[in-house]
Amino acid sequence: MKGEVILELAGEGGSISLLSGTSLLGTQIFWMRVDDTGAYLMLDEDDSDDLGSPIEVSDPVGHFSEALKLLDKYPWYRLYPQTVVPEFREVILQGVRERGTAKDVKNWQELVGDLFKQGNATGVLNPTSTSFKEN
Repeated sequence: MKGEVILELAGEGGSISLLSGTSLLGTQIFWMRVDDTGAYLMLDEDDSDDLGSPIEVSDPVGHFSEALKLLDKYPWYRLYPQTVVPEFREVILQGVRERGTAKDVKNWQELVGDLFKQGNATGVLNPTSTSFKEN
């Protein structure tokens, strides 16, 4: 399935993305894509063969709130946002507030703020600034 990346998160060895597209009925749908390719590359070939594909795609859901619930399989609010589409920024930050600690919220506000600084309306993070600040 192809779609627009709404949220992309980076973690050790992989990434998690929420994507959006249009169903056959013309309605907006969302789905999650988990890419653990980096983690698989660290395994022996025999071990990685037993695990199957390093890429997993969820079934689509019809509302963004349901899409955020797909992420709850992981501690996503502690991962590093790489892409955040401007129209979804506030609802994503609200999801972090509901799930994370005050430190998680502060880190996300700083990192997501960096996504939109200096006229960067795309919401794509500069790869050199992906680490959380230790406070």
